Amino acid sequence: MHRCEILFFSILFCLLLASGFEEVEVETSSHLPPSMSGNVADIFSLFLKNLQRSPSSSGTLNMATVEGGKPRVRTVLFQGLVSKEDGAVGLSIKTSSSSRKYKERDSDQTEFMFWLPETMAQFRFAGNIEYGDPQERSRVWLDLNPAARSQFFYDPDDGLDTSTSGAAFRKEEWAVRKRGLDNPPDNFEVGVLFPNEIDFLNLQSLERQNWQRQGGEWTKFSGYAPPVVSTVY
Repeated sequence: MHRCEILFFSILFCLLLASGFEEVEVETSSHLPPSMSGNVADIFSLFLKNLQRSPSSSGTLNMATVEGGKPRVRTVLFQGLVSKEDGAVGLSIKTSSSSRKYKERDSDQTEFMFWLPETMAQFRFAGNIEYGDPQERSRVWLDLNPAARSQFFYDPDDGLDTSTSGAAFRKEEWAVRKRGLDNPPDNFEVGVLFPNEIDFLNLQSLERQNWQRQGGEWTKFSGYAPPVVSTVY
């Protein structure tokens, strides 16, 4: 992945959070890295503009996987955007290698969904999630505050504790004091979803847009329909 583009997206996302998404403008594709050109720039410009206008929900997404043949979904924190040398743009999340969404997933096929109530917009990103990029793993770890880092030292074998001051949490605190928080533990994982399909729905205007990626090129379908209608397959 491009280091400069990871840095760009990280700075942009932090600025949006810090400003309350009120003063940072993301109006055109000129704000995006050079490798993002054509339709892909339009897709993510639209996404970033909606994030800008939806500060209350821009930091979370719903992550859907299939585990043991069953659909599973949970809310996770959005860690920003990254891009590859070929211009493919991905969405980053953090997790633990002991979590079911990581160790029990049937495949890498994953879907992220953002619901942004301020703009009445829904974005769905579907594709394969990739784990193991050391540069992105380091970037996300350094962006975390101490409390977010320390949770990865909780021993999953301890299961549920009776309270946050119980033995398992004290064991976590001891592990943090012993090792420190400068470097991530082995169970810290960062996944990046590189979508091959993006779906946009605006519930106010009933505008629908769907992008599909094949062979590095994006094809866009757009129009208007009630939200109960699946318009693109």
